[in-house]
Amino acid sequence: MSCEDFLALDTQAQTPVVFWVSNLDTHYKGGDYVDEQQVDEFVTPMVIEECNKAPATKLVDLKSKMEQYVKKHF
Repeated sequence: MSCEDFLALDTQAQTPVVFWVSNLDTHYKGGDYVDEQQVDEFVTPMVIEECNKAPATKLVDLKSKMEQYVKKHF
């Protein structure tokens, strides 16, 4: 899914998509799980901001930025 597609989603659908991407390929060991509240309140707005800057970017390509953001703020 591109950022452009993501931004076209209903706002209620954006957080579940970000939640899925942010927890994609995790093994749930050592605190590598991002909970839904963190995603809803903090990560989704960051992803929206990044997607507005570069709409052609693939959402999964932002996963590392999501991880860095969570590690920095939590």
